Amino acid sequence: MVLISVVIVTSGCSSNKISKNHSKTINSYEDVRDHLEISKKERALVDSITNLDEFIVFTDLCQKYLEKKKSLNKDEDIEKTKEFNDYAKAYSTIFGILDTAGLSVNASVAVFDKAFKLRK
Repeated sequence: MVLISVVIVTSGCSSNKISKNHSKTINSYEDVRDHLEISKKERALVDSITNLDEFIVFTDLCQKYLEKKKSLNKDEDIEKTKEFNDYAKAYSTIFGILDTAGLSVNASVAVFDKAFKLRK
């Protein structure tokens, strides 16, 4: 029992330290791109994608969807709302662009990371 407690306390402390360091290290889009090891070609594609009108629409609809989700009661289903449908269509469009561009997983993460940073 003591051993389990020590492991839990130790892992909790190290998780907090890692979390703090991670937050300090990666606090901007550029840091994420650098941290994910994305090639120069893919960086250019990520920047191009995030400048598309579809991307701007996606970030706007993402914000509306999240606001609607927060305002719903627990018994209401978010998937039956107009905001969810609009968000899902925009997400599908962005995902199609990423698939067509043939981006790596890291570059795709950078695209969505920028979307979520822009909506704040």
